Amino acid sequence: VHALEDREIPGRSVCLVIATLQEGSCGSTERFAEGLIEPIAVLPKHLCVARSLGRVSSEGSILVQMMNVSPTAVKVYKGIQLGRFVPQRDLTLMESSIAAVSSSDRRESTRFNLDSAEITDSEKHELRSLLRKFDDLFVSGNGALGRTKVVKHNIN
Repeated sequence: VHALEDREIPGRSVCLVIATLQEGSCGSTERFAEGLIEPIAVLPKHLCVARSLGRVSSEGSILVQMMNVSPTAVKVYKGIQLGRFVPQRDLTLMESSIAAVSSSDRRESTRFNLDSAEITDSEKHELRSLLRKFDDLFVSGNGALGRTKVVKHNIN
């Protein structure tokens, strides 16, 4: 994902930058109209790119959300690499792999330490019961956060 034009980002602000996919980076843009924009590690000083879902337009451009944390304006020059584009088909494969690992690794119940909680014993019992009931909604220890299909991001 490369900046399509020069753009000045005001200090301490967030804005959208029009970008394009580099030729041959993932094949035809029509085949991969949606995907994930992954920021790269090396960007101009004080600039950040948001990891986000995006849709490639029919012209081959995509909007990239950028933030300038500096108090002064920073210029993004045409052609600078802002990130990489992961096509949706690759995301679907990753999501399937993550789901398979998560379900095989899930414990039957999560242990919650409520010993230091300043609540009565009956409230602790009720809370433990509630937490066990919705065990699949919590990440504990070194558990990995999952993905969701509930929200779909779209920029018009």
